[in-house]
Amino acid sequence: MKSIQLVIVLLCSVIVVNAQTIVELKLKLKSFKTELSNLNDSILTYDIRIMNMEKENALSEIGNLNNINFLTTAKSYGYLRKGSESIFDVIAEFKNGDTINIIGFENKYWKVLLNNIAGYAHWIYLNNNEQMNLILQNYNDSIDLQDNFRLKQNETTRENELKQIKDKYGVNTYLKVLDGGHWIGMNTELASISLGYPINKNVSKGNYGVHEQWVYDKMYLYFENDKLTSVQYSR
Repeated sequence: MKSIQLVIVLLCSVIVVNAQTIVELKLKLKSFKTELSNLNDSILTYDIRIMNMEKENALSEIGNLNNINFLTTAKSYGYLRKGSESIFDVIAEFKNGDTINIIGFENKYWKVLLNNIAGYAHWIYLNNNEQMNLILQNYNDSIDLQDNFRLKQNETTRENELKQIKDKYGVNTYLKVLDGGHWIGMNTELASISLGYPINKNVSKGNYGVHEQWVYDKMYLYFENDKLTSVQYSR
């Protein structure tokens, strides 16, 4: 009898120890996940700061281009415009071989002097020397940096949104949104994060409440008072 009691006591002790060990491991795992999440947030923050500084440096180089002054020649017939876009009026014309004084750069247009007339000529009309090619390269690099910066901001925004969804709605809903899913009963907040914003949105209000139709490329979502009630697919 005493042997049986001893075995029972030993088994209970093992169960208690295992239970304590599992709780401790879960607490450690939770702590590690929190540290990892904080570390990822810090990495993203520094990535954005670095990209922002690179963007500002590149843009400052572009900003200094109003102080340049050198000569080039036209390589084809072209137009001198009032501004640095094709929508601006033509104020002069030039032909192949004409000497043109470069005094600035803006939006792929050279700011020039042609026979004492100041205006803008697109880079494709001019013979670009080494200095001009360098300026064009810096300009293209600055555009790439801005695009990358916006992309990184969008990625960071989505990660923050997904984190909030996980905290607010739980793991199961978080996984559905992460997978880009949609389901009857989901609200508009979840739909916008899971599927992105619709191409068009039609909203009507009445005594029944608020009715919304969200239009996507091949799908229509219908919400009644912020809840998805039906989905229609188009070919």
